[in-house]
Amino acid sequence: MRYETASLLLAGLATPLVLSVHTVISFDFAVAVLPGWHTTIFPPYFVAGAIYSGFAMVLTLAIPLRKFYHLEKLVTERHIDNMGKVMLATGSSWPTGTGWKCSWPGTRLRTGKPS
Repeated sequence: MRYETASLLLAGLATPLVLSVHTVISFDFAVAVLPGWHTTIFPPYFVAGAIYSGFAMVLTLAIPLRKFYHLEKLVTERHIDNMGKVMLATGSSWPTGTGWKCSWPGTRLRTGKPS
């Protein structure tokens, strides 16, 4: 019971911390003077990438550890399937939702060179 409470408390504290840290870092990148790094779509793009890579790392570690330590009853196929669905949703909406802005006609990076 205490482990569940502690786990819930730590997850509740870690989630806003991770989101705020990634958002602040992406704002740092977004306000840079380098061409291509000063777009307002960068913060959500950065957070979506962090979610995607976080789930990928958890799966990369969980699948071999599940087999090695015989944790099939604790980490079930349903857990892995649900994590795969989150990765599929994040991976398919992330480039589709943000990539269109970079390839939209008339939006070029301002490099200072005439075209």
